[in-house]
Amino acid sequence: MYSKCGSLGGALRAFEVAEDRFCVMSWTAMITALQQNGHGVQAVGMFEKMLEHGIPPDHITFVSVLSSCSHSGLVEQGRKYFKLMTQVHKITPSTEHYACIVDMFGRAGLLSEAKQFIDQMRVKPDASVLGALLSACMNCRDLEMGEEVAKKLFVIKPGNIGNYVLLANIYTSHGRLEEAKEVRKLMRFQELRKEKGCSLIKDESQNSML
Repeated sequence: MYSKCGSLGGALRAFEVAEDRFCVMSWTAMITALQQNGHGVQAVGMFEKMLEHGIPPDHITFVSVLSSCSHSGLVEQGRKYFKLMTQVHKITPSTEHYACIVDMFGRAGLLSEAKQFIDQMRVKPDASVLGALLSACMNCRDLEMGEEVAKKLFVIKPGNIGNYVLLANIYTSHGRLEEAKEVRKLMRFQELRKEKGCSLIKDESQNSML
């Protein structure tokens, strides 16, 4: 509750006096609160304290700490924690964990490592992982890979407008204004389809009530 209001001091005080503060849920909640409020470095510090207390993190804890590493530029820490999760705690990575690592590499400008990481995944990358890679392509201004990833996303998630925006921005950054214009046309078409679909659902629900 405190963290959602932005009161990290209140959240920390509540954590320190909580009877269940030595359970994984309490530590994870505190780490997540720090991460969501833009305090990634502190979240990582809290995670280290959790390990020092001998409390084994779960898959949710790792999502928060990996996201913290991503947004704070802590690439080596992120690598370390991913190995800790898979090799020590034997937690099978979910697409959320994979997406965090891809996002981390992308924000650090390590696009080739992001792509290599995806190629080594044990599961097929979903929209969240590919979306993180497309964002990485935007950050690194990689047009060729960006086009390839965007095409896959347009099939998997045709209604996700953000993917069209990213590809259009990649084209624009390369001076390919006509291609950017075409992508924006596709985006508007998808927006119209989405609005029409919502209208149909609304009409059907109203008719069912009559």
